[in-house]
Amino acid sequence: ICYNTQPSALTLSGHVGTVVQWEWSPNGTDNWNAIANTTTTLTGAVMGNLTADCWYRAKVESSNNCSEDYSNAVKITVWAQANAGTISSAQTICHNTQPNNLTLNGHVGTVVRWEWSANGIDNWNAIANTTTTLTSAEMGNLTADRWYRVVVKNGASCSEVTSGAVKITVWAQANAGTISSAQTICYNTQPNNLTLNGHVGTVVRWEWSANGIDNWNAIANTTTTLTSAEMGNLTADRWYRVVVKNGASCSEVTGGAVKIDIIDLNTITLTSAVGTDNQAVCKGDDITTITYATTGATGATITNLPNGVTGVWNANVITIQGTPTVTDTYTITLTGGCGNITAIGKITVNDLPAEPTATTTIVTNCTGTPNGTLTVTSPLGAGYTYSVDGGAFQSEVLFTDL
Repeated sequence: ICYNTQPSALTLSGHVGTVVQWEWSPNGTDNWNAIANTTTTLTGAVMGNLTADCWYRAKVESSNNCSEDYSNAVKITVWAQANAGTISSAQTICHNTQPNNLTLNGHVGTVVRWEWSANGIDNWNAIANTTTTLTSAEMGNLTADRWYRVVVKNGASCSEVTSGAVKITVWAQANAGTISSAQTICYNTQPNNLTLNGHVGTVVRWEWSANGIDNWNAIANTTTTLTSAEMGNLTADRWYRVVVKNGASCSEVTGGAVKIDIIDLNTITLTSAVGTDNQAVCKGDDITTITYATTGATGATITNLPNGVTGVWNANVITIQGTPTVTDTYTITLTGGCGNITAIGKITVNDLPAEPTATTTIVTNCTGTPNGTLTVTSPLGAGYTYSVDGGAFQSEVLFTDL
């Protein structure tokens, strides 16, 4: 019979005499204990729930009380109490991987089946395995926590008992989240901090690449923020991404990369003739038009142009023209785009010289050879040149052979 259950009634037959009592023994040899029953049937209720093997016999006495005899002893075999033992062992595993085998130890009885549950409380699902080992392959790749237990019974018709459940903890699937945010910055400046959001797991490192495809370089940062200082001043486009894993032994995953676009500094280049940005003209004369080409800028301011001179920026071209009345040094400052880019030029206005005066010497001779002279007396000074009758200019004030 099963542990802690009542056996079926025992019945005495073929006897001669009167039943005096029934007796039971724990070993069928000695230590017989009387049972006050003088009928030919020993009921299950009288025997009660048994937890160990028991032997029973009947004592019969002749009608004249002259002799007594005992029946044969019958054994009630009691299955040992079923014990589901313990399962080794609970584990923590990576997402979508198989746990190690589970093994049942210290059980009493026969394994009926293994079972699993998603919460360890209810909805237990049967696994057709009657061995003491549940293999990795039988459990398969797990993507969520799972509990396992074993069902044991001792005796085919006896009650089942279940072991304590062991939990397989499954790390959530790593997710590298998203980085905020892509930026466009000026050449040789630092981008704003990059921040990781919505990730699952632990940051292993940040990485950067010059093309966003390969040759990723590790940055020793395990936080969710990559600072401006860590990225430094950038002079070329750069991509950044983060590497995350969930569980020390689990696989790494990488998030999408964000790009830091670098804009070149504005440029300004003189495109008119060399020296036109530092020219001198006589008062009342137009300057030679000055032009510059710009890149990157969206405009320009031009300050300190001489009166009578204008400057405009249009479609990446600066044009300066007009008739200056005074000398001045101008400054062009590009606006928009990147950098503090300027250009400086000078327009010099020279006053017209005073009407010259001169002394002359007239020599009359008979040969017809010119030998008169002319000496300029005003104006005099450095920078003046002189010409007679539209001839060649000279810096000397004396003209001969006139």
